[in-house]
Amino acid sequence: METIVGYHRVTVSQALVRDGYRCCLSGCYDYESARAWPAVNAMAKETQSKLAQTECCYIFSEGALQSVSKGEGQARGAGFSQGPILTIQQKDHAATAFAILETFGLQHLVDRLTGNGVHSLENIITMDMVLHRRFDHLELWLEPQTATSVSNT
Repeated sequence: METIVGYHRVTVSQALVRDGYRCCLSGCYDYESARAWPAVNAMAKETQSKLAQTECCYIFSEGALQSVSKGEGQARGAGFSQGPILTIQQKDHAATAFAILETFGLQHLVDRLTGNGVHSLENIITMDMVLHRRFDHLELWLEPQTATSVSNT
C-alpha cells in the first residue's frame, strides 16, 4: 500500500508540473506552488492570474473503477489484493463504469485504467478544488476540443 501512496504523490507532482502549476479549466495558479516557488509566483503576477487551491482530479477515479477480485467474489479496489471489502453498490457502480466504456468501444481504456493505470498522467488533470467538487458531482463535465483551442474557459 505504501508503494501506491508514493506512486500517487509522484504522479500528482508530475501532473502539477505538466499543467504549468495551474488549474486546467480556470487558469488559476496553484496557491501552494506560488508560495513555495518564486518563479511560479512571478508567472502568476505577470499574467495577473488568480491563485487557488488546486487538487489532482482523476477523470476516472479509482472509486469509479472498483473491480471484483476473482476467487471469493469479494470486491476490492482496482488492482489491489488487500484493502477494505467494497459494498454491493460500489461493485455495481464499477460494473456500470466499465460497461459504459466498453459499450462505446473503449475496452482499451478499461485495460489501461485497471490496477495502477488509474494513476497514469493521461487520467489526471490539475483542477481548482471548487471545480473539482463540481466535476465529482457531475455538475461540470469536459468536452473534446479541437487542437487549435487554447482557452481555459
